Amino acid sequence: MIKSAGLFMGLIILPSLLLAYLSVNAIQAERIAYQQRITEGYNGLGRFVTRELNEQVKDIGDRWLEESDPESLLNLSEQERETILSRLSNNEPLITEVYLISNIGNVLHPIGLRGFRSGDANNPDDANAPQLDEWVSRFQALSEKAEDREFEENDPDAAAEIYREISNNYPIPRLRAIALGELARINMLRSDWEKAYQYNRQIIENYPQMRDFNNLHLRFNAQYQAVVTLENMNRWGEAMPTLLSFYQDLLDHSDEVNRIQYEYFVERIQRLFQRIIGVYDAAEQPKFREAFTSLQDQKKKSIGTKYLVEKLYQRLGRGILKRDKFRSRIKYFSDFAAEQSYLVGYLLLAKSEKRVVEAALGFQVNIDALKQEIFPRIMEKKEFPEDVVIAVLDEEQKMIMGDSEEIFFEPMAQVPLREPLDFWNLAIFPTLDNPLVNEGSSGLYLKLWGIFLLWLFIMIGSAVFIYRMRQQRRQSLQKSTFISSVSHELRTPLTSIKMFVDFLTRNEDLKKEPETQRYLRIIRGESERLLRLVENVLDYSKIERGVKKYRFEYEEVEAVVRSVVDMFSYHAESQGVAIELDIQGMLPEIVMDRHAITQALINLLSNAVKYSTDKHPVKMTVFPNGKYLNIEVQDRGVGIKSKDLSHIFEDYYRAKDDAAANIAGTGLGLPMVKHIVTSHKGEVDVRSIYGEGSTFTIKLPME
Repeated sequence: MIKSAGLFMGLIILPSLLLAYLSVNAIQAERIAYQQRITEGYNGLGRFVTRELNEQVKDIGDRWLEESDPESLLNLSEQERETILSRLSNNEPLITEVYLISNIGNVLHPIGLRGFRSGDANNPDDANAPQLDEWVSRFQALSEKAEDREFEENDPDAAAEIYREISNNYPIPRLRAIALGELARINMLRSDWEKAYQYNRQIIENYPQMRDFNNLHLRFNAQYQAVVTLENMNRWGEAMPTLLSFYQDLLDHSDEVNRIQYEYFVERIQRLFQRIIGVYDAAEQPKFREAFTSLQDQKKKSIGTKYLVEKLYQRLGRGILKRDKFRSRIKYFSDFAAEQSYLVGYLLLAKSEKRVVEAALGFQVNIDALKQEIFPRIMEKKEFPEDVVIAVLDEEQKMIMGDSEEIFFEPMAQVPLREPLDFWNLAIFPTLDNPLVNEGSSGLYLKLWGIFLLWLFIMIGSAVFIYRMRQQRRQSLQKSTFISSVSHELRTPLTSIKMFVDFLTRNEDLKKEPETQRYLRIIRGESERLLRLVENVLDYSKIERGVKKYRFEYEEVEAVVRSVVDMFSYHAESQGVAIELDIQGMLPEIVMDRHAITQALINLLSNAVKYSTDKHPVKMTVFPNGKYLNIEVQDRGVGIKSKDLSHIFEDYYRAKDDAAANIAGTGLGLPMVKHIVTSHKGEVDVRSIYGEGSTFTIKLPME
């Protein structure tokens, strides 16, 4: 079978794979060369489209600046300013909404968001900024002290006392809310679920708009932790309603958190639901599943004004909004959220008498309207090729503008846009009519057909090869089954013979006849030898068919080894060979299949006795060696030639030297030993000098 496999691999598979590899490389090289010839023109087209796109976006910005007069916007009354900003969002088709944010995060426009404060300002801590900074510094120092108590000194009670002092006495609501969150966390680690639940409820009820220093929305986190604590207290009547209420709250206010936070909480809500729903009986589950499915249907994160105000404030940050030098020009930023893209422009504002940033004027660009206005103009200004389509991609290669239904291939060219849209790329894609796709298609198809035929021949050859292998395996299995059946038939009469011999040996009348006793001992010895041979054949037949099973239990190694020596000593003495046992040190209990290890040791002892032609003693030594327990069987018999050492564990292998030629054997004993020891995650080593003897070592893991 091995020769057939090698011949098959050499004559069919390898040459076929080589030809296929060379053919594919040739086709790819041809395509690359053609692509280089025609894509250079598309690069020029991309530069032209980029220039047009930037110029038209600049025109929109200039037009918007002219209508809004940002230099005087902050000097106007609130009513006048509201009129101008409302007119901007209503009259300019490319602008979806306009908003005005003060340098401390207050939303001044639109009116509907009055009172909403973005970013860090969303935590209405205190109007006195110097005091706020002082209290934050104190809080951070105490937090470090609490962490030292909790983690370095392993004293969570002391840490909890520090956070409790902050939550009770600090005048800054945000810091009190963060301290309550830490108290909830410490009590959850201590499995004090009731206290943790109460602390989370305080955050939800008293500090619904607070965020921590990483802008994590504390209310949402507290709602999630509240469900976890209810679950651990087995308060199922409250757990599921609290979870569904949390999900609804998150959906209703999804524009107040960024995409990462939103997706984090949605994922955990889904996991909690799958865990909790199984607790309810079959009658209650449908109503909860229906409510959860309804929420799932609306789980898409919204991109509303609150979300964009938040993103703008995060992008600018306090440092930019408080600086005293800036250039009065429109800047843009873009991102991808809720499976859609957005584009936001903004302009820093100051009152005319001083150049200090006091507000940011932002607007959301209608990307669909921008595409409908810009793309037709680009195609009108220059004869546009019909075999390509253009699209605008963001930094992650997501499509901002373009028609995805017309795109079937990778872009042929990409050109980055210039400021202010330098975070986008213009990509040019071939259509189905593009010569890059169709040029030389007949030759390409011919080559592909050749590769296909080559592959077909490989498959046919493989099918024939696999059929032959399966046929040989079936024959081997039939042979193994036959041997197993015959061995079973042999074992029954042999067992009976051995039993009756034992009975006759104990007969008092026959004990008086030495000659009869000698014959009975011979019959008994030969019966035991035949039984061992049958057992080996039966076990190896099971291994060959993959049905051999082991029963692993903790066993006393010394007891197992002594029982093997006692069992085999009679046979060895009948052959004129003594068995010496040397147990070194205290032997531990190890996990083993007692019957299998016994069989492996008897096989090694049997070989040692058979090949001890000068009747030298056979020595078995047992001792711990590192993480293994070693069992050595040493004889001073004929030994094994070095050329045979690498083959002795192969099935049915028999050394062909003259010394061993007349010694009976099946070639299954050592393969059986190898399989048994390997199944115990152990090893078998052999050392032998031809003419002096051999030492076989079984290494069994002690852990």
